[in-house]
Formats: sequence, structure tokens, C-alpha cells
Amino acid sequence: MIRRPPRSTLSSSSAASDVYKRQVSTQSTGELLTAAPNLDTLESLDTEKLAKKLNDGVAAHWGTKDENILNVFIQANTSGEESKSGLPPGAAVIKLAEYVATQCPRLRLRGLMTIGMPDYTSRPENFECLTACRKEVAAALQALYNNKQETSTTTNNIHASYNAVDLDETSLELSMGMSGDFMNAIVMGATNVRVGTAIFGKRSYDVMKLKGGPSGNTGDSGDETTKSNENSTK
Repeated sequence: MIRRPPRSTLSSSSAASDVYKRQVSTQSTGELLTAAPNLDTLESLDTEKLAKKLNDGVAAHWGTKDENILNVFIQANTSGEESKSGLPPGAAVIKLAEYVATQCPRLRLRGLMTIGMPDYTSRPENFECLTACRKEVAAALQALYNNKQETSTTTNNIHASYNAVDLDETSLELSMGMSGDFMNAIVMGATNVRVGTAIFGKRSYDVMKLKGGPSGNTGDSGDETTKSNENSTK
């Protein structure tokens, strides 16, 4: 993944300027963009409405220089569980990917994300489903790119910052697998895994409540959640 230089809002002497944050939860757009000026990636995009808010927010809070781009992963609900966010794999994911690539110049589509089964069995078909979905998304985006090269129309053209290599199937990343199932996910093709619990231990949500932190929407483990989950590590 290409890493942009720290934004002007960060002190060049600050150690934090060398840290790039990957966010999974979808908190308030304005809060997200202003509280973390070194935010690199959001891994839980699942609506055009959110994509537009993020695109407009990046321009408003970070500016429109070329390096001021937010990487995004589209979340797919490969397990079909109602408790989980994410789009159903297939046409819905493709439609959102096309929207990001054509209508959101401040966003950069980096790949797809899914959350495994809550008991960490993470059936292989869940991960296989995301891999197949990536192939479909890549084919759709490449078709848009080829159409742009062959015609002069600017309607729904893929953004100029993308090239053919960016849209290759293997260039789109797969964020899947957490502390209980990341080994299976890697075997199945994951390029990013989210292993906060394995590194830091389980979260204490009672303590977080006392400190005014987030609560609810969690599973039995510190990195298994429904509407939001841990930051990812690559």
C-alpha cells in the first residue's frame, strides 16, 4: 500500500506522524476525520451515503491535494448474519465499488473486508466468498477503465488516479480474519488480518464505559463485534 506523507496538521517532529491508523468502526464522519488526521484507511464502508460523506469530509477537513486521500475497504457480509453490517456479496458490492471509483475522488478503493463467524470457525466458504467477490469487483472496474480508454465521454468514468494495475484482482486487498481465525484467513488469501485481541488481550468494556468510551455491539471476544470491531494490522 502506498503511504502518503503526514498531513500539514501533524507536527513533523512528532512520533505520531509516522503512525498511520486503520479504522473499522464508522463513527461520526467529522469526528473521524478531525480526531485522527493521520487516518489512513477505513475498513467498513457499506453505503453510498457514507462514501459521499467521507469524500466530502476529506475535501473539507484535509483539503484537495493529491496526497489527501482516504483509503477504503468495502465491507461484505459473507456469513449472512443479520447482526453484522456489510453488503451482500455480488451486485451490491460491485455497485458501491463503481460508485467509489467514479464519484469519490477523495477516496481510494483498496479492497474488501469481511468479519468471520462469531465462534471463529470461519467456514472456508465465508473467506472463499470474499475472494470470489473481489474477482467480480475487479472485472467490473476493469470494464469501466477500458471503457474510459476507448471513449471520450466523462459520464461515470473511473477516476484518473486509477490505472490498470490498481484494478487488477491481485491489487485489491482482502481484509479477513481476526485473532481466532486469522491463520485460516491467511491460507484462504487474506492480505490483512485484525488481531488486536491476540496482541493486547480482551477489551474491558466496563472500564471503557467508565471512561466514556464505546459500549455495546460486541461479541464474546475483544475483537469480534457486530457494527464495529478492532483496528486492523497489516
